[in-house]
Amino acid sequence: MNKSKFGFHFVLPAVVFTISLVVFILTACRTIAWWDCPRYVLASAELGIPPPPGSLLLTVIGWAVAKIPIVQPIAFRLNLLAGLFAAITAAIIVWLTIRLFLEPNGNLAVWIGAVVAGLSLAFSLTMWNYAVQLTPYILTTVFTGLILWALLLWWEQASSSGSWRWLFLTFLLFGLDFSVHRTNSLLLPGALVWIGLRNLGTYRSLRTWACIFGGLAAGLALHFVLILMAARGPFLNFGDPSTLRGFWHYVSLQQYGGGFLFDIFHRKAGFFNVQVMQYLRIFAANFAVASNWWVTLLPVLFGLFGCVRHFIKDRRQALGLLALFLMASLGGIIYYNVPENYIRPVDRHYMPSLVIFSLWIGHGVVTLLSLAGRLGKRSSIIATVSAACLVMSVPVGMALHNWKSVDLSRSFFAGDFARNMLVGLPRDAILFTNGDNDTFPLWCLQKVEKVRPDVDVININVLNTGWYLRQMARNYPGVPLDMTGDQCDRLAPALIRDTTLVLPLPDTDRRERRAVQFTLADTSGKYVWKANSQAIYRIIRNNRWQRPICFAITLDFRDIAFVIPYLRFEGLHHQLMPQQDPPMDTAVVKMNMTEVAQYRGLNDRGVKLYGDSRMMSGNYAIVLMLLAQEQRKRGAKESCHETVRFIEAQMPPDRLGMPGEFKAQLDSLRM
Repeated sequence: MNKSKFGFHFVLPAVVFTISLVVFILTACRTIAWWDCPRYVLASAELGIPPPPGSLLLTVIGWAVAKIPIVQPIAFRLNLLAGLFAAITAAIIVWLTIRLFLEPNGNLAVWIGAVVAGLSLAFSLTMWNYAVQLTPYILTTVFTGLILWALLLWWEQASSSGSWRWLFLTFLLFGLDFSVHRTNSLLLPGALVWIGLRNLGTYRSLRTWACIFGGLAAGLALHFVLILMAARGPFLNFGDPSTLRGFWHYVSLQQYGGGFLFDIFHRKAGFFNVQVMQYLRIFAANFAVASNWWVTLLPVLFGLFGCVRHFIKDRRQALGLLALFLMASLGGIIYYNVPENYIRPVDRHYMPSLVIFSLWIGHGVVTLLSLAGRLGKRSSIIATVSAACLVMSVPVGMALHNWKSVDLSRSFFAGDFARNMLVGLPRDAILFTNGDNDTFPLWCLQKVEKVRPDVDVININVLNTGWYLRQMARNYPGVPLDMTGDQCDRLAPALIRDTTLVLPLPDTDRRERRAVQFTLADTSGKYVWKANSQAIYRIIRNNRWQRPICFAITLDFRDIAFVIPYLRFEGLHHQLMPQQDPPMDTAVVKMNMTEVAQYRGLNDRGVKLYGDSRMMSGNYAIVLMLLAQEQRKRGAKESCHETVRFIEAQMPPDRLGMPGEFKAQLDSLRM
């Protein structure tokens, strides 16, 4: 049968694309989300360099989209781009299902099976979750689909003289995808197995190897664009890959240990009982869905049935697809070597395996409907209609079940936290932050939405790297680091004895005590003064109390414990003061937390409160609790009760998952 004559070959992908895109638009995040989203919104907006391994292709495409003056804010516009990528992936799956599993006289079955495959992938938990926020992982799925598409076209034309073009395209896609994320690189051995299963003699041709290495080299060459981008000196320029040395350190992940993080022999957790089970839980969360009225393993059963039928229909092709699936799943488990209780979701690493499995879901549906159609004429109609209703209920059930969990259309938690932290700071403040979720959202709001550009936000975790110190001096000329480029590169931890650092007080201070004393000590009698701590002290010393210096409450203060005695609590930050144990300014805290800050959605139980949102928002409740306790301590009983009522109204403790002792303290403050 001539597959090119199949009428719905391109119509059905367009239909699934449209349905998926509409759903993704409705559920897309209107602002930034946690983790990767703000860093790629920022990188896209200014064509910057996000932390390694980065995603060059996503950044370049995002930069082009950010320039289109439609849909505000820019973060929302870029989140819609993620939905576009996801919808394209779903459409590719429809096309592949039709192309792979078209059966004689089975057009209706194929149509339905292809739609079910595409929509089941689109509405799976992981796919949908990354379709509503800009991250590299959703573009990875597009490349998974394109690689499968190129491999299939090569398979169909392997005997023709022009098949080398599809082979070259396949490995060009692998090379290009390396600049998106490195997940699809795991498919390379599977692709080689696929080629060998179709025609082992292909490997005896020099043209084959030229296509493989030439395609990879051409795709990987795109990475050199990083050098040109970094040489522009953008605000976000992690690792500064503007030189060949810096470029190699960036792409090889030198900052995180180097060697492209290839560490598979020393397992960071139990392989079977932790890592394999972790993958199986992710797989089940996507294709074994459950809700109050819908409990089903149908997607898994269809997929397994489709895999078996694929082996019966075309053993070699099925074995090739299985090799690709195993590399994306088992290969991912081995390579990523994720430790137990990792701080971030790792489902993103296994998305290619979900894409591949959805093809078998489609084949299982096609086979079921084809079998129903072979019954007697009257029975066939009844069986086909019943089976069609059953299989179409799969993506419908997945959509209904997952909607609330992935809907970010009313989730403003990350953007609000960043805004609340910025707006509460004194004018021209220098703010030290800790990690991803208390740094990138702030940078993103400052540079993209122009919120509090007077504040200089410095991340202490990368303050011990020469490239960041140099970059900070360029980005923040008002920060008095006072170090040359060579000094930045040479800054290193120092082992010192117990030491007291004396810092003069401001000239306006008329008290008898004329200095602040920072003590560096530990129980061993020696002190490891880390490079970032040294940089912080230099900034404090050189600042001479000219600009407010603040520390986010999210910081781990163990490495900078010397500043703790001089910090005044002001809400979501502490301010360094020229006196020891400065009392809380309750008026400032109250203004920052009850008048300036906003808490959209925290008291709306119709909005899903994810783990990161719950954890970060818990800071609000803790800060307000401290305010209430201080008000009570000072005898302002009514103000204390007012703060307690504010907590309960704006951020119900049970919704934030606050511990029982927090609720007990809240109850005691009501008395």
